[in-house]
This record gives sequence, structure tokens and C-alpha cells, in this order.
Amino acid sequence: MLSDLLWVFIISIFIFFGLKRPFIALSGVILVDILRPQDLSFNFLANKPIAMIVTLCFFMSLVINMDKWSIPKIKIHPTLLIMFIGWITITTFYAEFQFLAWYKHDYAYKTILFALFVPFVLKKKIHYEFAIAVIVFATAFYFISAGLKTVFVGSHYGVPLIHTRIADN
Repeated sequence: MLSDLLWVFIISIFIFFGLKRPFIALSGVILVDILRPQDLSFNFLANKPIAMIVTLCFFMSLVINMDKWSIPKIKIHPTLLIMFIGWITITTFYAEFQFLAWYKHDYAYKTILFALFVPFVLKKKIHYEFAIAVIVFATAFYFISAGLKTVFVGSHYGVPLIHTRIADN
């Protein structure tokens, strides 16, 4: 229960400050995508669409701050990403196992579409540093918790080091 309240507090901070500064909203999406608090929770956050909520907040922040956008100088990045989206759609259409391919296409399409907006948001060095710090701290959560479990409990073959609802099923 307390960990769910902590997650709600952290995510609400990213949403609150992210509405005025899109790079904070982008970092919030990165945090939620790496940590997946809905899978770490056993209480009221379990199975909630937290990633969708934070991503919608990011796009709402982009719309609110549209006057602050600057078009990147290098235009090859968006062109290559749009061509890649077209390529994965074509290859998914001709896949041998259509159902599984379209399921993975959904994830890939959303990730590449999200990556399309990164050059519009990360413009300064401090924006990049903040996003990298969020990535480092989010992955450190897993390294530290799995490392502490290995040191104090020991590790067994085939036993997951971090218990989530997905790993427990």
C-alpha cells in the first residue's frame, strides 16, 4: 500500500512539472516504461494503464507548449523513423504468423512514434542529462534490489530475482 502511494506521488510529480516542461514528461514516460510500477504493485495500481496515462500527459504537454518547439536541424532522423515505421508495417503485413506479428507491431509502432518526438523535446544539455539520470536511476532500482536479494538470500537456478505479478504467474 505504501509503495503504491510512493509510486503515485512520484508519477504525479512528473505529470505536474511535465505539463510546463515537456522534457520532464518525456522522462516520466521513460521512468514508467522501464520500471513498470503497475507490475511491481500488488494493490490499487495493479493492472492500471499508467504508461498510457503518462504518455497522454506527455503529448498534452507537447500541445500546451507548442510555441516552444524548435525543429531539429538534422532532418534525417524523423525521415528514417517514418521509413522504419513503414518498413515494419509492410513486413508485419507479410508475416507468417499474423496475430503474433501484429501484437509485437503494436509495441514497436508506439515506441518508434514516441522516439519521433524526442528531438523536439530534448534540446539542451540539461534535458539530456535529466533523461539519462532517470534512465540510470530506474535501472539502478532493479540492480540494487536484485543485488541485495542475491547477497542476503542467495540466488537459486531458475528463480527470478525480482518478483512481479508477471514473474509470479
